[in-house]
Amino acid sequence: RNKYSEHFRTLELKEDASRSTVRQKYIELVKKHHPDTSQDGGENFSQIDGAYKMLMKKFQEDQIR
Repeated sequence: RNKYSEHFRTLELKEDASRSTVRQKYIELVKKHHPDTSQDGGENFSQIDGAYKMLMKKFQEDQIR
């Protein structure tokens, strides 16, 4: 379990998901939970967006190492 586990869970992905898989899932979930189309007032959208940004940061760090 790492500090990114929660972010993968938010995006409904396994922790070994690739960058492109994360991106595809993000796009799918954003369409589903966008504040303009969703009933939850954008709450899920914010969580999804935050998780995606954190995971992209993780992938960047992984590339540098």
